[in-house]
Amino acid sequence: MLTCQTHAGSLMSFRDGTSEHVFVEDPIGTLANPMSENDQDAKFMELTAGVLGNERARALLAMLRNMDLRTKAADLTGMFTA
Repeated sequence: MLTCQTHAGSLMSFRDGTSEHVFVEDPIGTLANPMSENDQDAKFMELTAGVLGNERARALLAMLRNMDLRTKAADLTGMFTA
């Protein structure tokens, strides 16, 4: 059985000299707290639509969701160019 524990922490220092530390055990996207498929799709669109445009980003996402796992990366490059 694969076990994995992931933590994330951030320390923010403010101009007034105060600071705040935030610690998250098992942040979203870890084995213990996986992202839903809808959340994955939303993140993909957020990261790609500005580069490819909404239509091409949605087409790429659909292709990736439905592609044969034996597809070669070189066959996908045409969809990734802006």
